[in-house]
Amino acid sequence: MIKIQKYAPIILILSSIVFVMSFYGDVVLSPNSYLFTDTGDGIKNYFTYASHIKNDSSYINSQIMNYPYGENFLFLDCQPLFTGIIKILSVPFPSIQNYSIGIINFLMIFSLVLSTFFLYLILLEFNVSRLFSVLGAFSIAVLAPQLFRVTGHLALSYSFFIPLSWYLFIKFSKSPNKLKWAFMLFLNNLSWYFVHAYLGMIAVSFMLLCFIFDFILFDGKKYKTLKQWINISLVVVLPFVFFWMFTIVTDHHVGRTDNPYGYLIYASNFESVFLPNYPPLRPFLDEFLKIEQNWEGLAYIGIGSILSIFLFVFFETVKFIKRKIKKESVKRIDQPLLVVALCSALILLFLSMGYPFKYKMEFLLDGVPIIKNFRGIGRFSWVFYYVVTVVSIYYVDIICNSKKNRVVYMFLGMLIPLSYVVEGIPYHREISNTIVNSSNLFDKNQLPQSFSNGLKYMVKDKYQAIIPLPFYHVGSENYARKAMDKICKISMILSYHSGLPLMGNHSARASLMESRNLLQLFSPNFYRKEVEKSIKSKKTFLIIYSNEELAEQENEILERSNLLYSNKDYSLYSISYDSLFNNTSRQEILNFERIKNKLYNNTVFLASSSDTSSKIIYNSYENMPEKKSHSGVGAYIGMMCNYNLLGTIAPNVLKENTEYVASFWMYNAGNNYGQDALSSTALVQTKDEKNSAKWIATTNPANSFVIDGAWSLVELTFKVTDKNDKVEVLLKGDDCSLKTVIIDDLLVREKYNDVYRVVKETNGQVGELFKNNHKIKNN
Repeated sequence: MIKIQKYAPIILILSSIVFVMSFYGDVVLSPNSYLFTDTGDGIKNYFTYASHIKNDSSYINSQIMNYPYGENFLFLDCQPLFTGIIKILSVPFPSIQNYSIGIINFLMIFSLVLSTFFLYLILLEFNVSRLFSVLGAFSIAVLAPQLFRVTGHLALSYSFFIPLSWYLFIKFSKSPNKLKWAFMLFLNNLSWYFVHAYLGMIAVSFMLLCFIFDFILFDGKKYKTLKQWINISLVVVLPFVFFWMFTIVTDHHVGRTDNPYGYLIYASNFESVFLPNYPPLRPFLDEFLKIEQNWEGLAYIGIGSILSIFLFVFFETVKFIKRKIKKESVKRIDQPLLVVALCSALILLFLSMGYPFKYKMEFLLDGVPIIKNFRGIGRFSWVFYYVVTVVSIYYVDIICNSKKNRVVYMFLGMLIPLSYVVEGIPYHREISNTIVNSSNLFDKNQLPQSFSNGLKYMVKDKYQAIIPLPFYHVGSENYARKAMDKICKISMILSYHSGLPLMGNHSARASLMESRNLLQLFSPNFYRKEVEKSIKSKKTFLIIYSNEELAEQENEILERSNLLYSNKDYSLYSISYDSLFNNTSRQEILNFERIKNKLYNNTVFLASSSDTSSKIIYNSYENMPEKKSHSGVGAYIGMMCNYNLLGTIAPNVLKENTEYVASFWMYNAGNNYGQDALSSTALVQTKDEKNSAKWIATTNPANSFVIDGAWSLVELTFKVTDKNDKVEVLLKGDDCSLKTVIIDDLLVREKYNDVYRVVKETNGQVGELFKNNHKIKNN
């Protein structure tokens, strides 16, 4: 036993290394050979990290995406602390850039070993025997839920950050030299903020609650001293304030959303924490229960923890009854720091589940916007995982040291850490098989020939930026185009190696105005493009097209481009500055003048179709006066939380199985740069004679490419399968939204029937032309 105690740390570290090598040996021995994922957030996080190191001249402001505006590195999810360190080291050692991927791959895997070490130290601090400290530390690290983040949210995968932070806090609480440990906690918490803001916020929130519960439950007197408040400031307040001030000083992008979507969507729940999500137990429970787990909130504490909770409740109930009978007083709590940690973890668990903001109480978040900005609240449940498992091992150690039935308790006690390992091994089996499926495409030596061939055409001095098609823009949530896996991977890899920045964007809380201007790039060329004002170069643009389906506006740009290179995966095109931004409003009007005598009168409009049954439905809402209107003096106004009926088409008006386009203009401005003005669903539905509704077309107004100043054009293409149905065009926002919505100029027409109307005429010349719900001004 003496030898085990003496060599316990060595045994633990060696066991952890053996475990890591058995599952992740290939990665540990050759970390630069793999991408743990080449899709979704994972490829983006690899790209922003590696490209900021290699291609950005600034340490803080990045130009790799969101061209021409760029982005502050804090919003790229690029692990700013590590990018900064490696970027500095790359000055004297340039070759280190080639191993940037390998460095973080190794850190993500090696963090498991660090987790076991700091968990071991924590258990020792709570006087757990060395045997159970070793077993507990190892088993808790094996089951830790952050493992799943290595396939996407790379910066969140460092599973030792909570054990390290907690251990430092324990040392601070016990040490007479509190200033020393407070300063170490300041550096620790601040560093985690600069790895990922969530890591810093989770650590600081945990410690703040620990201070609060320590004050309430144990030693309120010490909080009357100035020293204690200085220490609290160093540990909790200053890291947050420093990070916040750094963000304000270094971030020059205006109009970031302060109302990100998903606060109650990305939450944890009971099943995510207390029910297994993998074999061996999950298939058994699926036979009896319908388990719904939110991936963002996965923090399963293990069957061992649940068993220890039941044992604790049972034995403490028995002790309570005995004390009542014998009239004994309650014993002093031996480990107040553990009680404080458990109470704090429980509060964070409730917060991670959306309390107290659930059940239509989300409006309370408006009073604390800092909380809403950390919308992935399910991640805060990780603290509960570590604390409750440590408490479980602590309690198991106590009952195993009981003089009565010691053999039985020891057997039972050994089962609990063993259960963590048994339940955790399927995690590692799946992840270890997943993370070696993609080669490191950021290493030029591992590039497939198709990428190498394309790079020959991507001369950095010849082009100013890359336009990815299909276009993606993720971040502002108010103006957005989904990031498809294929185009993200191809465009980011080629951007990294060529050094050409992307006009697409995939960041957090992007500027609303910058997002709007970049999406407006794809508006028809008879609209003036706001983004042009920020582009200083006249160089040609390079288009990377992933050979996938494009929107009409994207196709229009591609048709004006010149093909450079093509393979089965992607094509490269070039488009000149003039071709991209040349305003065609004058040509459109001249074309109308040329064809107007061939057009057909259709009540208010001139139409390209001679079919008199081709109906044109139009509502300018002139009978609803409104100061804000896209045209005329009227517009529809409604509450976003309601189903807003924008127009109704009676039965037997539209033809069956004919493509129609319903379009209308939606006001996108207003308070806070128009935040959430477009957050809704536009839809077309039919109603039969029984008033049974069926949605036949939907779209998100935030996806619109067509933007005219403060207005976005929303278009829906649909077919009617039964001409006897009534057709309705509606708009519906979030049930809790208090925003008003302003709509103007509803038009429904056959898709291939162009409709025109002269809006303004001066001296016999067209000054403004209406075409398919567009306003074309004779500039």
